[in-house]
Amino acid sequence: MDLVKTAIDKSSELAGKAVPPLRITLDTEKLAKLLAVVSKEEDRPKAALAADLLAKSPSQDHVTLVASPIESGVRLRLEVEPGVLKALGMAASGAGKRK
Repeated sequence: MDLVKTAIDKSSELAGKAVPPLRITLDTEKLAKLLAVVSKEEDRPKAALAADLLAKSPSQDHVTLVASPIESGVRLRLEVEPGVLKALGMAASGAGKRK
């Protein structure tokens, strides 16, 4: 409940400031840790490996999607932090070796 109150207070402090209509940020390390627990049994080792790879780049493991209006449409921006790219590269190089 404290988190909700803090968010409301911060929101009122920023009243009048322009913000994008959609902004989603995903902490991929936390997601991988969650998947290592709740996914299908056969997928858990892969999720745990992903979590381990992402843990090697703390604070650089986010993926952010921002939508901004433009004339007659919307502009989407996808930002992938270096830790995610590094983990993807390591996973891809390791995937080629396992067969």
